[in-house]
Amino acid sequence: MERNEILAKIRKIVGNKTFEFSKAYVKKCGEYPTLGEEGRQYTALTKKYVYINCRLTYGWNADETECGAFFHRYSLYRDFYGENVKRVELKQLFTKDLEKILNDILFFLNWERDEHLPRIMKEYEETKKYNDILEKLLE
Repeated sequence: MERNEILAKIRKIVGNKTFEFSKAYVKKCGEYPTLGEEGRQYTALTKKYVYINCRLTYGWNADETECGAFFHRYSLYRDFYGENVKRVELKQLFTKDLEKILNDILFFLNWERDEHLPRIMKEYEETKKYNDILEKLLE
């Protein structure tokens, strides 16, 4: 899949809001999804940005076919190469990172549908049963 197609799919899923991973998903997985070689966690997405707290540097990939962002831990040295950021534009990411984001989103949506929604519906049905009993008593 081409870079522009991946960006279009991500933007279509995100829409005009901030896409965040649910607390239930993060609790189940143990952490937020990660990006880059050092596995930096990102917490949310918009049409334009990925929210990731890191030290950012730019460079070429191993094949030297595209230039993009590398994510690192914050540096203790002020003059160390790169800049500390809280968000990065999606268009600055490597294609492999965009593919990872798209796969993470699709996995999250699938998990919400197949695992989380049935559990919530079961809790809803149990709670509704008690609500119906209370309403009968209050009549």
